[in-house]
Amino acid sequence: INRYNIGQQQWLAPITLESPSKVLKRANFSLQTLNDQLYVLAQLEEGQLLTIVDAESGESLYTGLIKPATNQPDFTLSVTSIYENEE
Repeated sequence: INRYNIGQQQWLAPITLESPSKVLKRANFSLQTLNDQLYVLAQLEEGQLLTIVDAESGESLYTGLIKPATNQPDFTLSVTSIYENEE
């Protein structure tokens, strides 16, 4: 992930995210910022890989695989839908 600081008008060090398995060639990706954290969803064969990164430091705070409840070939999520299911 390439980062740019608008206030300083300079590029910051990029963030590289690791994946425990192969990302699909035509994978759906979702990026969202919330509470100074970057939420990244990537489509894998097994489900959706959720990675939460501290937006300032680039430190990975969480990585986990979210599997569909049933066998759904085009299983996709959004960060909003994850938070909606918490309630």
